[in-house]
Amino acid sequence: MSWNSIRSALQTIHLWTGLIVAIPLILIGLSGSALIVHREILAHSVPAATAKGERQSIAAMIAAAQPALPDLTPARVDLPAAAGYPAAILFPTADRPARTIAVYVDPVSLKLLGSAAVAPRGPMQSWLVSMHAFLLAPPRYGLELVGWTAVIMTFMGFSGLILWWPRQGRWKQQFWIAKGAQGLRFNLDLHQTLGFWGLIVFLIMSISGIYLSFPQSFYAAVSFLVPVGSRDADPVPSYAGEKGAFDADHALAAALATVKGAVPVTIQLSRRAGNPIVVEFENAGFGPSSPRILATYDANGTIAYVDDPRSYPFGDTFLNLQQPLHFATGMGWFWEAIVFISGLMPLIFGITGLNIWWLRRRARKRAPIPALEPERVPV
Repeated sequence: MSWNSIRSALQTIHLWTGLIVAIPLILIGLSGSALIVHREILAHSVPAATAKGERQSIAAMIAAAQPALPDLTPARVDLPAAAGYPAAILFPTADRPARTIAVYVDPVSLKLLGSAAVAPRGPMQSWLVSMHAFLLAPPRYGLELVGWTAVIMTFMGFSGLILWWPRQGRWKQQFWIAKGAQGLRFNLDLHQTLGFWGLIVFLIMSISGIYLSFPQSFYAAVSFLVPVGSRDADPVPSYAGEKGAFDADHALAAALATVKGAVPVTIQLSRRAGNPIVVEFENAGFGPSSPRILATYDANGTIAYVDDPRSYPFGDTFLNLQQPLHFATGMGWFWEAIVFISGLMPLIFGITGLNIWWLRRRARKRAPIPALEPERVPV
């Protein structure tokens, strides 16, 4: 079998597979982009902290928030993300189902800026998550359906690369849309150009989608190839401070002295005797900041445990990367923008793929039938 016949067969499979799964791919992509927009809207809806000056202690922030909910005990402090952002003191309630109320405090003036119930998911977000993760099907079946769709996406990415690969001497024509291209040529160029420049992110979204749908199988495959789970279970503490008050400020100071190259973002308070205070960090250098770095501070004034994903073996790092890569969490605004755009790619692929099929079909119908050679008349 010649390469041309193999390529022709692959082109047919690529075309019809794309047309068949176009609708679920488009729904998954658009709902993923919508989830990013929804998350950003929520993140920027917190009240502004306008006071200028030195930030107050965490104890003072908690004390300022407590009168808003005098009957509840704070469980967590979300530190200001940047200048102009408030600190959020989170109070869990005893309601059923359980909910959390965030009290926003200006970290400089300690002025109460308001409060809001922290719902795990609102109606819109729940619908978008159900669409993106399960295609609105029951989770038991929907997750597997989305997982196999991600497998098909991976095939489409690699087969598209093979079909894109230019013949000798035509490399310059394969990276951009030809000037003045129209009709079939425009759709082909747009489909191939977007496929080439978006291939990496398209494959990252597809492969990470396989991991999120089939984590056990994915873990087994990765652990077969590279070391996984070989880090020490009990790392030696790198800092032991002088015994002081068992509070969030001392915990933060000790954690900052222990964990380098990271920014503290959240402090989990101790609500029961014997429980430590946990300080969560995001990576400040190059690389993802999810999962977060954890440092536990015990009543002896000691950082007893540090869980730093930056020290994990390659296999664990690769597995941990899948979720932040897919959901654009802890990866910075640039990657978030790329992931948002990637959610629009299936729609463009679907439209151009359908146009390519239709325009080629119409062109074949319009092709003139070759004239038959006149029969020879015997003399």
